[in-house]
Amino acid sequence: MSEKLKHVLLVDDDEANNFYNTIILKQHNPSIKVESLLNGEELISYMTNSDNKKWPITVFLDLNMHIINGTEFLEWYHKNGHQGKLKIIIFSASLLPQDLDRCMKYEDVLRYFEKPIDDSKLNEIMSLINA
Repeated sequence: MSEKLKHVLLVDDDEANNFYNTIILKQHNPSIKVESLLNGEELISYMTNSDNKKWPITVFLDLNMHIINGTEFLEWYHKNGHQGKLKIIIFSASLLPQDLDRCMKYEDVLRYFEKPIDDSKLNEIMSLINA
């Protein structure tokens, strides 16, 4: 597993998805640090209230969440000058072209995947992170 994929933050309001994704990531690297948040508001709070040197490099972000959704988080992230600090992978059940287009306009969004994560997607993510 890549050195860059040592710490992953899962942001999804479905706790079962976070649990499943944690298992998949730990199967690939038992020492990986995986943290979970339930919405964009929690992610904004995490970023605002913690030292950015301790932020994970990689965030798996869902789009359709309560309170602050993934798209709203991306807008906040961009407006607050955080570009280049995270590598964001979108995992969403939405296959709407406008959702894909809206997310991919942000430079830190590396890829948009349909849920769920699997070995093939994880291998592609590792290639993207190491690029």
